[in-house]
Amino acid sequence: MKIDGIFNIKSNSEEKTEDSTYYGLIGEEDFLDDKGNPRISSEDNPKVMAKAIPNKPSKHMTSKARMELRFYIKTKQNDVIFNPVQLASNVKDRETFGFINNTCKGGVQFREVPQSVFDKYVTFLKTKNIRWLNAAQRELK
Repeated sequence: MKIDGIFNIKSNSEEKTEDSTYYGLIGEEDFLDDKGNPRISSEDNPKVMAKAIPNKPSKHMTSKARMELRFYIKTKQNDVIFNPVQLASNVKDRETFGFINNTCKGGVQFREVPQSVFDKYVTFLKTKNIRWLNAAQRELK
């Protein structure tokens, strides 16, 4: 929008913002991005394990104000990172304790994390290599 031909002011709707990105486990993805990461198309999908959302204003005052990304991953109670890979087990108590933990402690929820933890978790989702999950868990604590 121009005011008297001097200023060129953009409204918030005209600014380009990055889109939110949602990640899931390999094999359950909607599509793969250019880096081969398993992506989910919508936030409402229960298969979303990690997400990057542009909702934090940049710290730098520039002519092109942009939003910085906030990174979230799924965690269980006590900040244990959620492992979506199903393990073969004969233990039936996990279902019972899972119900108790979900009811009493809130179950699985998204937690904001630094980008380094987020990147390790996304790599785990891409490769199913438990070492990436352990590295992310160590860095989180």
